[in-house]
Amino acid sequence: MRTGECLQTIGGVTGVALGQDGTVYVSGRSSLGVGIVYVEPPKGLDPHRWLLIGVDKLERLYWYGQEAEGRRKVSWIACGNRRGQLLWEVPLTGSKGLLASVDPDLQVRLGWGGEWIEVSSAGQIDVFAWSDSDKVRLGVGVYRIRWESS
Repeated sequence: MRTGECLQTIGGVTGVALGQDGTVYVSGRSSLGVGIVYVEPPKGLDPHRWLLIGVDKLERLYWYGQEAEGRRKVSWIACGNRRGQLLWEVPLTGSKGLLASVDPDLQVRLGWGGEWIEVSSAGQIDVFAWSDSDKVRLGVGVYRIRWESS
């Protein structure tokens, strides 16, 4: 890797996360390679709708999904453990989303408009979102999500 040489190619990946120990976690229907761990969303979440976005130091896996709500999409964040247990699931955008207090029109469409979600090793979630409303100045922002599951 230090030389920029391709070590392996893995196809069919829908999401990827890098563990602190260097383990590469992937979601999707991929062909596994050396140092790659294939993971699926927690039980109860549709594997075709959710993609892996991060892993924290406790090996909790973070997932992203979307669903239609009128003319907009509602983004969701979920967290599960390596055993496939769902720890929490919460809307990120939309009228009931975590970002609704900032602007219910905020959108996060990974892979479409350049938005991103970053999960730190401590489990903090940073989101780059956009809006076409006047509530958010210039329509974009970076937000830190704090979620305490009950």
